[in-house]
Amino acid sequence: MAYQAIVASRQEIFVAPFAGSGERRLVSTNGGTEPLWSRDGRELFFQSGNRLMGVSVTLGTSFSSSPPRLVQEGRFIASSNGNTSFSITKDGARFLRIQPMDQEPAITHIEVVLNWFSALKRRAAGRVE
Repeated sequence: MAYQAIVASRQEIFVAPFAGSGERRLVSTNGGTEPLWSRDGRELFFQSGNRLMGVSVTLGTSFSSSPPRLVQEGRFIASSNGNTSFSITKDGARFLRIQPMDQEPAITHIEVVLNWFSALKRRAAGRVE
């Protein structure tokens, strides 16, 4: 079973036996959220900031995992409800992630028009209908 838990004020990813006793193992090294197993159970993926990370896993009588490796990087939307915000294809070769829409550019200047109502009255007075 993979889950996230807070350690030293940061979310990290752990793996532990689903049933019975056994110690939990830390698999993330620089924070992590939203763990998701590959379909074959040989890899575990998780978010770490703007990165999608993966670890190779060996299961059996003992557990071992590789160091986390970068799978993808970019601005992606994180889950707000505890579910994962990404998915993996059956073959494990591709990922679906939600990317935020580009926002309008920041305002870089402001124009201040003084006495605009007086200018409007002057223009309206000169208009013939």
